[in-house]
Amino acid sequence: MEVESIRDKRINKIRAEMSKHWRSVYTEEMDIKEQYDFMPLINGGCHHNAVHAVKKGDAVAVVECLIIKKNDITAHYINMDSDGDFIDFTLGWGWAGSDYRFIRFLNESEYGSIHESLILLKKKLCGGRLGLMEKLLNIDHSDLS
Repeated sequence: MEVESIRDKRINKIRAEMSKHWRSVYTEEMDIKEQYDFMPLINGGCHHNAVHAVKKGDAVAVVECLIIKKNDITAHYINMDSDGDFIDFTLGWGWAGSDYRFIRFLNESEYGSIHESLILLKKKLCGGRLGLMEKLLNIDHSDLS
């Protein structure tokens, strides 16, 4: 049996607090369209994938959202198609039914700085939860969202 480190315990505690907090802030749940006519990209570039889908014409909007699991949250970017359905080109149909929460539609003027939008979202989600203990344990926003 593996012993959980102090760092891991702290990360898990913060994640649980964040999950509870953001679930109460972002209450609009999203249904993800179960679409099977594409191969999900399954990579760490959801923000770039979402912009590409709009530029290619496969979607009409980029959507900033959260995926909330029991004690975990993930900053994520998906798309809205021309029928008004939400579609996830990164994770695909296998994640349909997960707890996606709407944050906002991105303005087209933000597409060129989409990576910065992701970093800002992760920092926002972490809020003031990173103090001295987290600095000593080398925990930052990338560990939490």
